Amino acid sequence: MPRIIAVALVGHLLLLSGPVVQAEALPLVRLQLKWQHRFQFAGYYAAKEKGYYEAAGMNVEILEAGPAQDVIPRLLDGRADFGVWNSSLLLDREAGAPVVALAAVFQHSALALAVRNETGIRSIHDLAGKHIMLDPAAAEIYAYMKREGLTQDRFNPVPPSQKLEDHFRSSVDAFTVYITNQTYHIQRLNLNYQLFSPRSAGIDFYGDNLCTTEAYLRAHPGRVRAFREASLKGWEYAMAHPKEIAELIQRRYNPAAKLDELLFEAEAMRPLMAMDLLPVGYMHPGRWQHIAEVYTELGLMRPGFDLEGFVFDPAPPSLDMRSFYKIIGAAGLLLLLLACAFIYVSRNSRRQAASLKRQLTVFDNAPVAFIVADAQGIILDWNRAAEDIFGWSAVEARGKDIQVLVPERERDHVALVLNTAARQDVSTHSINRNVTKDGRELLCQWQNARYFDDLGNPLGTLSIGMDVTARHALEAEIRDAKEVAEQLTAHLQTLLTDQRQFLSMISHEVRVPLAIIESNCEVLQVHADPLASSSAAIARIRRGARRLADFFENCLTQDRLESLGWTLQVQPIELDGFLRTVLDKARLAGPEHTLELHNRAPGVVLKADAHLLEVLLINLMDNGLKYSPAGTTVTLGARLDQAGWLVLWVRDQGIGIPAGDMDLVMKKFHRGKNVAQVPGAGLGLTLVSRIVTLHNGQLHLESRGGEGTVATVRLPLTDPSPDSAEDLG
Repeated sequence: MPRIIAVALVGHLLLLSGPVVQAEALPLVRLQLKWQHRFQFAGYYAAKEKGYYEAAGMNVEILEAGPAQDVIPRLLDGRADFGVWNSSLLLDREAGAPVVALAAVFQHSALALAVRNETGIRSIHDLAGKHIMLDPAAAEIYAYMKREGLTQDRFNPVPPSQKLEDHFRSSVDAFTVYITNQTYHIQRLNLNYQLFSPRSAGIDFYGDNLCTTEAYLRAHPGRVRAFREASLKGWEYAMAHPKEIAELIQRRYNPAAKLDELLFEAEAMRPLMAMDLLPVGYMHPGRWQHIAEVYTELGLMRPGFDLEGFVFDPAPPSLDMRSFYKIIGAAGLLLLLLACAFIYVSRNSRRQAASLKRQLTVFDNAPVAFIVADAQGIILDWNRAAEDIFGWSAVEARGKDIQVLVPERERDHVALVLNTAARQDVSTHSINRNVTKDGRELLCQWQNARYFDDLGNPLGTLSIGMDVTARHALEAEIRDAKEVAEQLTAHLQTLLTDQRQFLSMISHEVRVPLAIIESNCEVLQVHADPLASSSAAIARIRRGARRLADFFENCLTQDRLESLGWTLQVQPIELDGFLRTVLDKARLAGPEHTLELHNRAPGVVLKADAHLLEVLLINLMDNGLKYSPAGTTVTLGARLDQAGWLVLWVRDQGIGIPAGDMDLVMKKFHRGKNVAQVPGAGLGLTLVSRIVTLHNGQLHLESRGGEGTVATVRLPLTDPSPDSAEDLG
């Protein structure tokens, strides 16, 4: 065994070092670009021209793409070994494509939303009802618009076009733009425009990611590392010598490109690559997790997606026994299933006898009328609910024609319904008038179907009915009330429009610089000495920017919740990953506190609005951190109660809520008498209460001054949206 391990290690080291071969014998490696030859891919041209690929033992062929080509299919079918693709690479992975992200060339996406100035549009919220041309692959733009309340039913989509002049038609108000090269042509045409960036809403994607497949990585781990290192070295050279590489592109790859256009593109790429702050190709799993969360919010990914195996680690992998354990676990599961099947078969005969008894009990005690009639419509039996509704006992009803329950004027219609159910293999539905034993008329809702003997021969009709007289009267009142409410709603919508537009404009103007401040603080902290005073100052700046951004997020969320026509964006939420994400975000606001997670509901999937649920928990955690002394503990917990509801709770060791304020803290802008010296606007608990109500949940606060607070939220695990309610009409 030691000899086998030694041989494996030697082979592994030889693979990492790369074979010594003659140039003509170098293996062919194909790189598929996501677009035509531009400075956008300069690093790869430089790596080939300067011999970096050849020195790494590869003969690299660079393939350009056209409008109808997609990188991922070419990787999966083997027509390319490496590719350059955007952050939707994560969606391909989640959809089952075994792709791996090797490096992020752009630290920030080059996609933005361009708007012609003459349209009079001043904020993204002004795009409601406008005509927008969107690139289908621009997921971050869709996420940006949805986060700002511009769902796809609130604007008019325009089919995308590759011709720039089509973007500036009078029928197009806004369009997606790639700021590194398309803005060059817009400026040359002297067209006036403004840009809306997803980063202003906290959506910050990677761009132009180098990628490969799991199969290629397994087959050629050393070659993948060598190709990645050579490519990044090429990028360093290209950005240090832009004119030389631009002339190379013009001479060898794209003779139609203008030199000043390529140099414009090079300069536009510098802030997106951030090479003065981070090494080229830098990726962080937390950033990919942020992108996954945005995709989840957009409804394109399932919550809690596991990034394992997606983000490439340049270090050699260690021995992994998990596959072996999975095989053992699968074998054990198979044995368990076989045992369960044996037990099921042995008990099945006893269950059949018990099932018949249960069916008779259900028939007799059901809250709706069950009526059994033969093929001629003669009543054979009915249950207690039928006795209560129509007044005849089961003994009196047996032998009567079922038409005795129907007024004379409706008997032809009812006979047709019953004949259809008795002669065809379909279930019929009807609402008609019926007559009781004492002559009263009722309005009943019926479902009729055939029933059969053991050989499959039809015997008669089973009718299930319920008295809906009172319900229909109530529905009529509701319809009248609805008409009045709709008139009031339209008037209220007019009054709120100006207020909402003003809030949106102010929020947009503030959130853009806040996003820039927080992004740059994050980069500065990467390079700052953790023990230096500057590191603490950067952290305070970042927390302050985050607090202000959260305030505006609360304001906008409050506004959206109060807007007419707004609906919950319900989706399945895997609780484990969701709570960890909330805790990680809370740590940014309270590094001087201890944060604990007590999840006693592992594996639970909750149906809720993920964005609103995160806002709810972040506000409760923020209150706990804000009103608790440094060094104390704030705990986030989850469990299931006896009724099967999910219970979420946040406990702090802070100053507590005075008894006289307990009934008032849920009101907008109200704050406790003991928090005058602590910054805050009094929106958090109001927002929490509103979100809990929208999810059909319950909120409870337990607190005494100076002893801390426990906020408890109970939520049903079922879908809380109105569309999920049972239709009783």
